[in-house]
Amino acid sequence: MIITGDEVLEELKKINGIFTDSHLVGTSGKHLAAYFDLRRLFATRRDLLERIGHQLGENLRDFEPDLIVGPETLGRELAGLAAAQLGIPAIHLSKRPVGFSDGKVIYHADYRKTDESKNDPEATPGKDWFLDPKLPFLELFTEKNTAPRVVVVDDLFNTGYSIQNSIAFLREELPKITGVKQAPEIVAAVAVIRRNPHDGTEVTAESLEVPHLVFLKDIDASTPLTPEECARSGMCSKRVPMLPRPGHGYKFLAENPGYPVAE
Repeated sequence: MIITGDEVLEELKKINGIFTDSHLVGTSGKHLAAYFDLRRLFATRRDLLERIGHQLGENLRDFEPDLIVGPETLGRELAGLAAAQLGIPAIHLSKRPVGFSDGKVIYHADYRKTDESKNDPEATPGKDWFLDPKLPFLELFTEKNTAPRVVVVDDLFNTGYSIQNSIAFLREELPKITGVKQAPEIVAAVAVIRRNPHDGTEVTAESLEVPHLVFLKDIDASTPLTPEECARSGMCSKRVPMLPRPGHGYKFLAENPGYPVAE
């Protein structure tokens, strides 16, 4: 059954999954005034999550992907659902070394900031990714001996840093794991919702260096602020209470004792 981005928003409203006029911290560490908590669907509306995943799969069909990859957390679920719709393999990138086939880390690459970029506010933050190379998709690419056509799926395009680091991991590390010399061809990046502040900071196909960007809904939203920007002229400067969850506000509150906490 087809589902639209507007329907997704309506369902999110029903389960209190939309936060506006708030103060949160996203995965990138930037401060946000609005947040769309699609993870609530995993706990309360599995049927809707499946419809979303299948819709994403249909929207990707014309790209003829060989593999769909989803970064943890919700990207993992959406990648599996979209891939099932297309009858192709899916894998996920894990944030931590758990759940692997032999109980230990098998393959790991650290995509955190380099020493040279740590003091560069414009540098893309990095991320640790863990991947099990015993997954059966390896046989497919070894037999074909060609670069796979890959789509990367996540729930939200906020700053785009999770997708950027996923793509970097796949391009640089997947050939080492599979033995296929060519880097995978990333044919598209896809999400359910894109935050669009209309100020040039929105995620685009060009900013991700992919040919296609796919999403179900484009949402007008304020620009994410670095902690320094927020302290200087944003919500922190006005002492707007911080939401511990969703997002990573709890980390900010631990590092800033005495800062007001939102109920």
